[in-house]
Amino acid sequence: VVAAAAMVEAAAEGTEVTAAATAEEATPPGMLVNGHDSADDLRVAFYRMGFTDREIVSLAGAHTLGLCHFAVSGYRGPWDETPFTFDNRYYVAMYKKEWTFDGRQHNADDDTMMLPADLALRDDPGFAPWTRSFAENQELWFESFKASFQKLGELGWSKLTAVDYPIEVMGPALLPSVQKATRLVQEIVERQMVGPAFIRLAWHDAG
Repeated sequence: VVAAAAMVEAAAEGTEVTAAATAEEATPPGMLVNGHDSADDLRVAFYRMGFTDREIVSLAGAHTLGLCHFAVSGYRGPWDETPFTFDNRYYVAMYKKEWTFDGRQHNADDDTMMLPADLALRDDPGFAPWTRSFAENQELWFESFKASFQKLGELGWSKLTAVDYPIEVMGPALLPSVQKATRLVQEIVERQMVGPAFIRLAWHDAG
């Protein structure tokens, strides 16, 4: 999972990422977070796993990639205007756009959205300094995200031996493969009979 996520980040034209591979993977202990969570809810979920306010805000920046599908989550739309680029626009958007709450999510005029939990990072006194810092300094967020994501991936394990896998992305040469995977995932989301799509995605990922 860690290596796959690193590959996605690199392919999205953002920071260069090095993934640490482990023999086994585990679901981190603790509670899941929800889009409507308050700042206190986020802390309950992440503090019990040993994360700081800075690390919580850092990990939330992964929302710069992808978008919400209403049929899956009840929310709709991307967080920023470049959902396939790994950058700090997620944080920038919090401050530069006017957000209107529709009772479930916050919406901007350009069809981007923010969840209540997202804007809690902007408005909470403990989270806000990091949210602002990451909006102003992309490199600072890149470094913080890398460290926080590694901590998340290794949570619950001890005596790990890290193996560095430098990830080389061939730019435009990789794009058709990424686009194909994206189409397959979209099909999985939209169709009720997802078995065939999962099989094709597995074959795709196997090379």
